[in-house]
Amino acid sequence: MIQKNKTGQGIYLFAKDTATGLGKTGDAANITVSISKDGGANATSTNSVSEIGNGIYTLSLEQAETNCNRIAISAVSSTSAVVIDPTHGFTDGGGVDANIVSS
Repeated sequence: MIQKNKTGQGIYLFAKDTATGLGKTGDAANITVSISKDGGANATSTNSVSEIGNGIYTLSLEQAETNCNRIAISAVSSTSAVVIDPTHGFTDGGGVDANIVSS
């Protein structure tokens, strides 16, 4: 879960080589990430991805990039035949789960 307007967070991305069906390694420099907040226009992330291995990459998010209720993250690689599925979700908004509130 992404926390709203908080620093020190990140997401994972999986880059797949469609020619082999395997994770694409060594592609970090070729990946560009865009973020849409609350359905707004995409903005290019200020951070680059880092490779973990086996096609898995991580992106550190800036605090301003998490200042929203809904977030959509899409990434593309300039390497041919590499696809990265978009991810989306909701921030927690700093709220308290109604199931844990007692009267």
